[in-house]
Amino acid sequence: MRDLTLSAADQNFCSSHGANCGGWNEADGLGQIKSRGVAAESAFPYMAAFDNPPQGNPSNVPDHLWLAYCRPEINRKERRYSITDYSAWSSSMAGLPFDARKWYLANYGPMVMGFTVYEDFDHYGGGVYKHVSGDVRGGHCVLVVGYSDTNQAWICRNSWGTSFGGSAQPTGRAPASS
Repeated sequence: MRDLTLSAADQNFCSSHGANCGGWNEADGLGQIKSRGVAAESAFPYMAAFDNPPQGNPSNVPDHLWLAYCRPEINRKERRYSITDYSAWSSSMAGLPFDARKWYLANYGPMVMGFTVYEDFDHYGGGVYKHVSGDVRGGHCVLVVGYSDTNQAWICRNSWGTSFGGSAQPTGRAPASS
């Protein structure tokens, strides 16, 4: 289905992973979509999983917490989307003189990708991310939705909310004329 956005809240907080922000790897996340499905973002928006405002005393940073919850969804069983299987996709494929993952994106759609996150990723403000400083924090999973040959970069959708990374950066579009 074109332009469908799946609920990261439903996938992350209502699965066997539990209602926490601890993260998980690609195989576990895709396995949950295969076994239980995932609802659309419109049925369970990401921020709807959190108390707003956060719990605790705002002047005490360690005590001021965004706690995640699995919220009930009406008719979830009838409104979920699932996959039948998943596999890794190689960067090379016989007969293609370019990265086969670009071919997959163009012909089938988005794909899941994991990468190493460093401390400086917390301060990412938009554009092409390049690690410059800080220690490894761990792995991170995103949805790859495209590729920029100009920037030599994957175009990704992150699940950390609309304020992370600055505003969306459209690629390949001419500025609007007045």
